[in-house]
Amino acid sequence: MLSVLNILFLTLMSGQFLYLAIGLFIIQTSDNQLFSNINNTILFTVLIMNVFIIFTSKFIYNKNVTKFDKQLALENKIQSYQINNLIFLALLEIANIINVSALIITMNYFFTLLFLIIIGFSFINKPTKEKFIMQYELNSDEVMKILG
Repeated sequence: MLSVLNILFLTLMSGQFLYLAIGLFIIQTSDNQLFSNINNTILFTVLIMNVFIIFTSKFIYNKNVTKFDKQLALENKIQSYQINNLIFLALLEIANIINVSALIITMNYFFTLLFLIIIGFSFINKPTKEKFIMQYELNSDEVMKILG
């Protein structure tokens, strides 16, 4: 169950770090700053977008878990957990795509800090068996199937 989520999590993280590496390479090898006059506008806009995406992703995740019927079969719970985590992680990845794109456009390393904050938030909220058991209120038989 969690092996699929772990592979997905690592794939999403790897893709983000690869894009960051490409972005850093581009700005290190370029001396042209095309959008320096709108740097502050981009900074403010991207900051607002990051905060919005973080809260929205957490809100959607919590709403979906809360409204899920906990009496359904374990397979339904697993499927719900996987889908909710996929949505959550995909939204955070969108924030990091925006961060790295802003880094490339403005050549402002502050966006790398925002990137790392989103990565940290992703790792803090990484899917685990323990979180699944608590959030979906598994009974003892279901817990034994998940842990066993």
